[in-house]
Amino acid sequence: DFVWEVPAYRDAFLALVVLVSVLLVRKRSTTRAGDVSTWQATKEVRPVPHELKHLPEVRLARYGMLALVLAFVVTLPMWMADSDVKKAGAVGIYAMAATSRGALPGWAGLISLGQTAGGGLAAAAAGAVTTNSGADLAVALLVGGVTGALVMVLVGLPTLRAGGLSLGITTLALSLITSGWLLNEVYSPFADRLPSFGVDAETPALFGSIYVDTSTRFYGLIVVALVLTLAVAYRLRRTRTGRVLIGVRENERAAQAYGVSPRRATINAFAISGAIAGVAGALLVHQQLALDRQVYRPDEGLEVFAMAVVGGLGSIGGAVAGAVSLRLVDWFVTGDWAFFSFLASGAGMLLVLILMPGGLGATAGQIRDAWLRRVAARRNIRVPSLLADPRVEHGLV
Repeated sequence: DFVWEVPAYRDAFLALVVLVSVLLVRKRSTTRAGDVSTWQATKEVRPVPHELKHLPEVRLARYGMLALVLAFVVTLPMWMADSDVKKAGAVGIYAMAATSRGALPGWAGLISLGQTAGGGLAAAAAGAVTTNSGADLAVALLVGGVTGALVMVLVGLPTLRAGGLSLGITTLALSLITSGWLLNEVYSPFADRLPSFGVDAETPALFGSIYVDTSTRFYGLIVVALVLTLAVAYRLRRTRTGRVLIGVRENERAAQAYGVSPRRATINAFAISGAIAGVAGALLVHQQLALDRQVYRPDEGLEVFAMAVVGGLGSIGGAVAGAVSLRLVDWFVTGDWAFFSFLASGAGMLLVLILMPGGLGATAGQIRDAWLRRVAARRNIRVPSLLADPRVEHGLV
């Protein structure tokens, strides 16, 4: 009775029941040759057509927008208070966490509702490396990435047998175990090994010589990490790995016909997603200089997933836009603008998805494509992929 009265043990027991139940389920076999995915929330944002990408106005718009965003991000610490800079850094970390969702729901069509569990365990491992062993921050980030990848692979492998929504249920149960028991400093079996940051704790240096002991410096590290994450995700999406994941998501049997192993592709998605979430967790624990297990609760995992959906699962930049918009509204919109905080609520996110079913990323892509059609028409350039070719519009081809 005493054990059942302790919330940490009770939550762990209930989560274990869920995990065992999922593992006992077998994937329903099917004999349909056209067994395609029914995942409709992903709307791919197409790249700029080759016929237009080298035009001066297109290049100016593309690099001009990028320059404006970079200027805003770089100069942000100059006109914000130190506490707000720290919040802005946390927004960047949440943007990384939302990006990690793109490799599973967006690319592989797998729903992970409690992926914060991997981030929490990675944060604990990374924090323990620096506080208990005095390791470099670079080592801690590496440990966080590896831990996150291993956790997602170990959790994801058994769910391949069950299929369906088993991954979402399993990760949600794992996040319950992680936040309620594994990261609990009182009841955790690893309580003596959890990171313990003292009152005078300082952030360890990066590579032994780069000091990130202030909010502004750590903010710069987060920006660099986010840019590298986006660059890696962008590159992976255009490599064979990304194309294989999309192919498996759309039609697993057709992908198998071309010699693709769906199991291997899915494991790759688990590892990529977990590694990004792990690095984000390692950054968060060292930015806050504390391991707050409340950050890794199941409802937080659902909120991060909602950020990715609102931003657009088919767009790498959309996931960042979703995290930034919701966190900015939640943390920074006050006073006369407090009405807009409604957008960060459940009803507000539902309204956004009703108006923009593909998310912010897909909507931005549609606006860009509409402008590109006008550019193509003005220059009399035929771009069938944008339906700007008059022969396509009139059914002549």
